[in-house]
Amino acid sequence: GLVGLISSVICLYLARAYWAAVLINGEERPADFELLTSEGAVHVCDATAAQLAQSVTANPGAYCYVRYLFEALGVRMDTPGAAFQLIVPVMFIFMAARFFGGGIYTFMRISRGDLDDNPAEHGLTGIVADVDEDLQANKKGG
Repeated sequence: GLVGLISSVICLYLARAYWAAVLINGEERPADFELLTSEGAVHVCDATAAQLAQSVTANPGAYCYVRYLFEALGVRMDTPGAAFQLIVPVMFIFMAARFFGGGIYTFMRISRGDLDDNPAEHGLTGIVADVDEDLQANKKGG
């Protein structure tokens, strides 16, 4: 139970650290997503139709809609690659919730006095325990 709770705290700190790193990376704008105009450098999603028409390589595509959604949420993601990196802190939050729930569940079992553990209930570990029991039974029987 204690391991579950400590793991949960570690995952929350890792989520926070990765969130900060992704936000920093999201604000970096590579030249592929930038137009040089008379007003200065402009992200292709923020360029006017006239500015896009003058550009040979600029094609904002569908990512601009996703970028506007992130901006509405207060997160700046200038490239699709930076947006995909958001999966890391989100998954650390899910892991933290799972570890926290597992830790609480273990403490609840201990408080009820349910200390017996059947290895056959633990996926592959259970399969190994079942196979080992079968091998031991076969040795005794023959």
